[in-house]
Amino acid sequence: MTSSPAPQLIITGEIPQQLDLTSQKTWTLGRSSINSIVLAEGAVSRHHAKLEVVDNRHCYFVDLNSSNGSQLNQKRVTEPLLLKHGDVITIGSTDIRFHFPYVTHSGSTIPFRPKQVLMMQESATQGIIWQEILCSQGFDVHWLPPSANIQQRMNLDAAANVLPDLLLVDIEAYKGDALALCAWCRDTYPQLPLFLTLSTVASASIVETNATLPTGTGKILPAFPCDQLSLKIGTFVQSLESVLEGMGGCSLNQQDLMVALANLDQILSRSSIPIGASPTVEDDLDEFTILNNKKNPQAS
Repeated sequence: MTSSPAPQLIITGEIPQQLDLTSQKTWTLGRSSINSIVLAEGAVSRHHAKLEVVDNRHCYFVDLNSSNGSQLNQKRVTEPLLLKHGDVITIGSTDIRFHFPYVTHSGSTIPFRPKQVLMMQESATQGIIWQEILCSQGFDVHWLPPSANIQQRMNLDAAANVLPDLLLVDIEAYKGDALALCAWCRDTYPQLPLFLTLSTVASASIVETNATLPTGTGKILPAFPCDQLSLKIGTFVQSLESVLEGMGGCSLNQQDLMVALANLDQILSRSSIPIGASPTVEDDLDEFTILNNKKNPQAS
C-alpha cells in the first residue's frame, strides 16, 4: 500500500503554526479559547469558522456567519468550500494556507513506479475530481498552485530526471498564453503528453478550440459534472480514455473508476454542511464579558 502525505494548515501570524489536519475530523477557528485554532484579535468572531476533514485527504472550509466574514483567495466566503493545495484562507489579519501538494493512488502494492501527473487547476472541485479518478487508475498526483511557473518547474524536474508522465493544466488556472505553453512543451519535451482542461462549461465549441492547438498537443477536456457522478460514468470514461491514450495506451480500470466516483459523490455532497445559526451580539464578546453580563444584566 502506498501511503499518502497528510493535508496540513500553515498559519501565519505572531505565532506561526503548521498543523496536521488528519489528527481530528473537525477544526474550529475563532477568538474563543475553546476553539481548535485560536485567533486572538478583535476582527475575529468568537466562533468564526470551521474546517471539516473528509477521509483524511479532503477538507471543507465553512464560515459560521461571522461578523466580519472570511476570504478564500481574496474572495468572500458565502458557502462551504472544498479546498485545494495552495488555497489561502484569510480571517482578520491571519492567512491560513492549505498545503497538500502530493496525493498518491490508493490501491494494492504495485511492482513498478506509479505514473506521475503534474496538475494545475483553478477549481478545487474539478481538481479533486481529476485527482481521485487519476488515483483510481494507479497514478500519483502532484498539485501546482496557479501562481507557479510551469516552465521553470518542468526544467527543474528534467534536470533531476524526474519529469512527470502527464501534464494536466486548467486554462483558467494558467495565467499565461495556454497555446504558447502547448507549443513550448511540444518543442522542449515532446515525449510529455499535455492536456488542457476547463473548469467551467465552455462558451465556445471545444471541437473548434481543439483545432487551434499545436500539433502533438492533447485535446482540451471539458469540465466534469459536479453531482450524481456515478450516473454519468460515460463522461469520465471518455476523458480518461483520452488521457490514457496520450500516455501510451494504458488500460482503463472501470471498476476502480466506479468506486472513485461513488466516493466523490459522498465527498461533494458535503458542500451542504450546515453553517449554523446567525451570530448573536454575544458571539463577538469574550467569555469574561458574557459572564459579567449574566451576573449584571442591566450593565449590558
